[in-house]
Amino acid sequence: VWELLCLQGKKLLVGNIYLKLEYAKGTKDLLHMLEKAESLRAKHKCSGTILMGDFNARHFLWNDSTVNTYGLRLTDKLDWTQYAVHSAPGPSFVSSNGNSHIDF
Repeated sequence: VWELLCLQGKKLLVGNIYLKLEYAKGTKDLLHMLEKAESLRAKHKCSGTILMGDFNARHFLWNDSTVNTYGLRLTDKLDWTQYAVHSAPGPSFVSSNGNSHIDF
């Protein structure tokens, strides 16, 4: 889902996503969502795009202690010249079984 946010005279495209763990088409759906964002961003002359959510993606690049399939696919497929990952300094998921950085 994408929303247009006007803040201090600038337009931003803001989206939220949930990728179910082990959903085979998850990364493909995410990349399709980002492609849609690019066309919306151009159409509405937005100065930036913010996507946040529960990616269920684990990778060392955002301070997780391990790597999973989503994390590998995301780091492989994401255009790093266009996007950056910002995550909290601490884990975003905490349980008695362990912690992880899957939300950003």
